[in-house]
Amino acid sequence: MSNLNPIVSLAFLALLIEGAIEYFVAEPLKKNNLPTWPIRYVALALSIAAAFGFEANLPAIAGLAAPDWVCFITTGLAISRGANYLSDLVGNFHHTQSRQ
Repeated sequence: MSNLNPIVSLAFLALLIEGAIEYFVAEPLKKNNLPTWPIRYVALALSIAAAFGFEANLPAIAGLAAPDWVCFITTGLAISRGANYLSDLVGNFHHTQSRQ
């Protein structure tokens, strides 16, 4: 993780994951009328991979000690939920704007 505010760094990762999922997974599924339930699991896998790759360690930020692999998996879970919340927020904003 960077020396920037760790929460900002995690929010950036969540935004990055959300964008990648929307462009590369969600849109193709929706265009082809395929079920969208896999999106959540792809986001989780990508978030955990990003946590490992960037060595993002949310438990350490919270002052908790655990093996790195546990920290990266839990951080990936948090990032994927953050990506989901961002996606919902963007979707709600887009839906509100389209009704006006």
